[in-house]
Formats: sequence, structure tokens, C-alpha cells
Amino acid sequence: MIVGIGTDIVEVSRLEFIASHDADKYRLFTKDEHAYCLSKATPLQHYAGMWAVKEAYIKATGHTEKPMNEIEIMHNVNGQTFFDLHDSTISSDIHFHLTISHESEYAVATVIIERL
Repeated sequence: MIVGIGTDIVEVSRLEFIASHDADKYRLFTKDEHAYCLSKATPLQHYAGMWAVKEAYIKATGHTEKPMNEIEIMHNVNGQTFFDLHDSTISSDIHFHLTISHESEYAVATVIIERL
């Protein structure tokens, strides 16, 4: 059963501050997320995608007080995205589905929460 859904769209240019504000970098993204984004030819598009999926998570869960750097986006060997939420209180019957897409100007993400 679907128990939550969230979608967000981000203008890539809004993430330009990441390049020059170290304090914001680590408040919003984890070291691994930074490494992933910086390994790409277009880091800002990837930052925007990660921002969008974090916002979509907040919309789907309603957890507006959760710090952004505790919503970690990981990638498996096939490039598929998943969450590492650093939170052991999440029920084992909850499954998160997420997708991120980006192009030169925009990134969009959707999170669906399913109770198994």
C-alpha cells in the first residue's frame, strides 16, 4: 500500500552556491554525495538531483525537521539510487522507491513510500 508520495523540481542554477560555500555543502550533503557529484562531468546537475530527491522525501514523509545531510542518497553498482537514512526507527515493512532525472536546466525527483 502506498503511504506517501513526494515530487520536487529544482532549477540547476539554484545550486551554484554549493561551489563557493563550504559550510552549506556539509549541512546539506554528505561527503559521499559530494564525492559522487564531483566525479561527474556536470556536478551541479547531480547536486540539483540530490537536492530534489531530499525535498521529495520531506514531502512524502512530512518530516520537515530532518537535517538534509541525514537523508543520504546512495547508488548501487548499476547506478540505481536508494536512501541511507541513518535512522534505525524506520519500520522494516516500509520501502522507499525513488527516481531522479536531470538535464541542463532542471532536475526532478519523486519518492514513493510503500508499506509492504
